[in-house]
Amino acid sequence: MPKRDKTLKRLLKDMDREEKRLFKDAVKAKEDYNYPDAIARFQALVNSIFDSAERCYVLNQLGEVQMSAGDVVEAKHSYRHAVTVAEQVMLTEPLIDALCGLGEVYRVLGKPEQAMESFNNALEHARKMKDDEGEAQALAGIGATYEDTEDLDEAEMHLRQALKIAERINDKEHQAYVHANWGNVCSDREDDSDALEHYEKAFKLFERLDDKEGMAWMMGNIGNVFRESDAEKALKFYQKALAMNTGIGNLKGQARDCNNIGNIYRAQGDGKKALEYYTKCADLAHDVRSYETEAIGIYNQGTVYVDWEQYDKGIDCYEKAAKMFHEMGAHEKAGICESNIREIKQVTSSKKTTISGGGESGITIGPGGSLVIGPEGVKIEGNVTIEGDVSFEDGEAVIGGDGEIEIEETEEEK
Repeated sequence: MPKRDKTLKRLLKDMDREEKRLFKDAVKAKEDYNYPDAIARFQALVNSIFDSAERCYVLNQLGEVQMSAGDVVEAKHSYRHAVTVAEQVMLTEPLIDALCGLGEVYRVLGKPEQAMESFNNALEHARKMKDDEGEAQALAGIGATYEDTEDLDEAEMHLRQALKIAERINDKEHQAYVHANWGNVCSDREDDSDALEHYEKAFKLFERLDDKEGMAWMMGNIGNVFRESDAEKALKFYQKALAMNTGIGNLKGQARDCNNIGNIYRAQGDGKKALEYYTKCADLAHDVRSYETEAIGIYNQGTVYVDWEQYDKGIDCYEKAAKMFHEMGAHEKAGICESNIREIKQVTSSKKTTISGGGESGITIGPGGSLVIGPEGVKIEGNVTIEGDVSFEDGEAVIGGDGEIEIEETEEEK
């Protein structure tokens, strides 16, 4: 029996009848993917339990469910609470689990330095206590964080160590987690065949564990492998993942799947559907406070607007995404947004628009110029030239001459 299963058995033995009932109901709700009910029951237990070991274990369970539901901020509070209690009474096993949970929180928030600190702290405690399960968990988290920061050699080294331990102690859950993240490393190296092999191994392990959240995660990752070579096949995997995550109420997973589906539609030139799914992604992620996914969804909305040459809307999305990335410490991603904004402004400022009515009548708007006609009249700024028979009446520009009105955009010579 794994060490943590023995711990759970001992804790249940020490609980009174009402606490046991509430705990079993919470676990059942978690297994049924009824996250709101599970969170409510675990929270009630936290408020009623006085034993420190029991409280730490329940707090870690609460944090895990909150992460699954996508409520990252509340999960951070639960794991921090567990760390505080465990340190006060020197409970090493729940401390390791809480530190690893906190590491996952920081990964989702885009804070790799803090994630690495939590995982390394957990690893130190696990090795000191000869806790193999905790060591595998911490090593896998470190490997995943190195993958986040694109240090792929370090990522693979730590994942390999984690897998060796997880296989030795027959820990299927962490074997699946390691294969999933090892697949990401292979994908980053553009080694699609190895990535697919690891994702399929992870899927089979999650399937054996009846972990639908993990299965949906792997469906999405397998879709990523086929995205460039077979878009329709990728789309089918993304849609299956979305259906499974919708069925279990995993809003965070749904947001990720919607973003992936949006990427396919944009690549196929269907901007309308792409925007629809990117918007769903951002809205779902916002609801569960998964800020990085929300920022990605908003950024991708901006890419569609830029494709449509609706540059003001594109810039607005990029600015919102950049602000969010900066707030979570993901400054490189924010820099990409800001670079896109500069590029758009450079392109649009170097264009000249001519509106001609034929003959010598017309309006020319050069680089840096603007002409706004609205209910309050006409506002002209910068490099604007008006020639010939042009008048402004009732919020419209009237241009005289014999020809049709046409709009011509040409690049200004630099």
